[in-house]
Amino acid sequence: MSRLIFTTLISFLLSISIWTTKQSTTEYIDKVPSEWMLNDTKSFTPEEHVRPGDQTFLTFPEWYLVHSPNEQAMYFKTHTSSTFPYWEHVQQLWKSYIIVSDQIFDSYNFNYGYHLMIAVLTVSTTVEYGAKQIYEKMIGRITSSNEDQALTEEDQFNAKFTQSYVNFILQTPWYEYNFSNELKSLWFEVPLFGDHMFRKWERRYYLTTDIFVKTVYGFLIKKATKATYEDPILGTAIVVDETIETNDKVKLLKTIDPMHSLYLIPRYADFHPTLESILLGKTIELREIAGNTSATLVTVLLKNEETLPNIPKTKTIFRQAILTRPGENRYALVSKVQNLKKMLEILSEKNVEIEHIYDF
Repeated sequence: MSRLIFTTLISFLLSISIWTTKQSTTEYIDKVPSEWMLNDTKSFTPEEHVRPGDQTFLTFPEWYLVHSPNEQAMYFKTHTSSTFPYWEHVQQLWKSYIIVSDQIFDSYNFNYGYHLMIAVLTVSTTVEYGAKQIYEKMIGRITSSNEDQALTEEDQFNAKFTQSYVNFILQTPWYEYNFSNELKSLWFEVPLFGDHMFRKWERRYYLTTDIFVKTVYGFLIKKATKATYEDPILGTAIVVDETIETNDKVKLLKTIDPMHSLYLIPRYADFHPTLESILLGKTIELREIAGNTSATLVTVLLKNEETLPNIPKTKTIFRQAILTRPGENRYALVSKVQNLKKMLEILSEKNVEIEHIYDF
């Protein structure tokens, strides 16, 4: 019953977020076969390194909250934040959360802790982005009379701050970021006077409020997280069929037998490039990721004129427009761990940009 209530609540919130949308920018395409959610063989990964198979899907909403600031950072280099589509990002966040949840609903036990964490993130992001959208529509557009031709020092500071924040959260929880230091930089390093004074002071008020709220909220979330959850493991265990060269990012944990060697590689942003460096152009085959041989989520970026290559044993579950780069789309692909290398090889051969491999 509690699972039904939780799902109903999420669906209700989604319906609110997309109520004003005439045409969704996130398209649900296909559903992964339930048999792909099953592990084929017994796991060779020690229990302390095993994570639930549904988490490759549930990490997408978390990573969307990296993709979204990254899109903002790129946009703010040449545009004011007053023209950024905040509310459309909220809609994409909720719609993609519903899609990935639907993929796993019938195949795994309900992951209450992870869903609760995502619900907190998505609701707080909805409030933040919603407030920014309203403010920018009512006030920001007025002070930015020349639109993107009049970027003040405060606008430029916002671009640098957002990029710094994105670089940080690629490997570290967002609430660990030193927002208070950014607030000091805004007031002590950005000139108080200059061109477009009305815009400068309005932006200074906007950024001060934004960073101050993040400082306080981040402090509270950090306290709550430390009290509720253990510190996350920063590495991911993989099993491959050969002995491979170790380095500062690839550590041998155990050689199980001639066909199964256990290694620890970085989690989060470094997972993708490290895994590619191990697999591509080599005879090595991937057996497990975090104790799983089941379905794994990957996102790629494509222009409208480009088409997805044909990848055997792979499903495309949704397409999502990159709103600030018209004509560019994010595609979410799913394949089982044993087919992941083949997928990466085909994408690399066709010069398709891999955005992220979603670790468990």
